[in-house]
Amino acid sequence: MRRIESLHSPIYEKKYRKIYKLIYAADLDTIKDFSNWKKLEQDIVTRATPLWIICESTILNKRIWIMQEFGDFKISTAALNLDVKTEKYNNSFVHKYFKNQNEMVEALELLLKPCLEEGEMNKYEKCS
Repeated sequence: MRRIESLHSPIYEKKYRKIYKLIYAADLDTIKDFSNWKKLEQDIVTRATPLWIICESTILNKRIWIMQEFGDFKISTAALNLDVKTEKYNNSFVHKYFKNQNEMVEALELLLKPCLEEGEMNKYEKCS
């Protein structure tokens, strides 16, 4: 389900705009945004994890965590079709770390490429 229209909210003109544009343009089954960057009251926990988005894609067969923790950008993935209580699920995890948001966006774009249609990809690129 494409959610690009959600970006019309002025809140997304702020931090992480490229990340949100990309995930909202992708055909993802679920997007759960637990990010703390938009909260008015910040404590040590909310400042430590400003970005925390969990997506699921049956196209990719992946659960994807898009995070910034203590200044580090990270994308983690795990197999969507495995029972979360199994060792196989735990072994399916892949973690990638990035120096900055731009590197993360490039990697996320490659990861989500099968979920982006040609027209939607062009729309995303125009907005970047």
